[in-house]
Amino acid sequence: MNKALRSIKTDFEKLKVIFSSKEKCYEFAAYKVPLGDLGAFFGFELFYLKPIIMTNNNIECPVDLVVINERKARLTAGSVFILTVIYLFTGLWAIPVFLVLDFFVRGFNLGRYSLLNFISDKLIRIFSIRPKATDQAPKRFAAKIGFLFSLSIVGSLFFQFQTAPLIIALVLATFALLESVMGFCAGCYVYSFYLKIIK
Repeated sequence: MNKALRSIKTDFEKLKVIFSSKEKCYEFAAYKVPLGDLGAFFGFELFYLKPIIMTNNNIECPVDLVVINERKARLTAGSVFILTVIYLFTGLWAIPVFLVLDFFVRGFNLGRYSLLNFISDKLIRIFSIRPKATDQAPKRFAAKIGFLFSLSIVGSLFFQFQTAPLIIALVLATFALLESVMGFCAGCYVYSFYLKIIK
């Protein structure tokens, strides 16, 4: 990708470097590595770059430049949709409890323990689905949002609310369907809204 250096902001602990292309802009945070007395004696400092934000069509997404298979993520979202719809029709409380656990492991870098990811891997092998690369961070952030939604459903059931868990489940099912069918990442929109609030 042909990237152009747009701006550099520096202070003693952190510097931001923004590279842009025609469609996407990547923002990195560079953190100083402490070298102690040895670094001070020789008068040099060492930095490492940590990517933090990708901007695409004015929507900002978290980014870590770790590549995953987008089609696997969309299959997993399809499984979430199916399970959530089953819950909406049956009221089976075990489904949101399972989703809490599965979203948790996928949202906090434990995706290898996700049963839904395992099923998606099997489907990809069975149907020989060609991979499509995408960044891991937006999907991981979306999984954290899904974890909060599922936890809210479980909490609403625990306190015996009647309508709240159904509404939350309906929203979760809608987002999962959009992700599965259209590749629409609601997490990026939530992340962009969050950044606007804190800025």
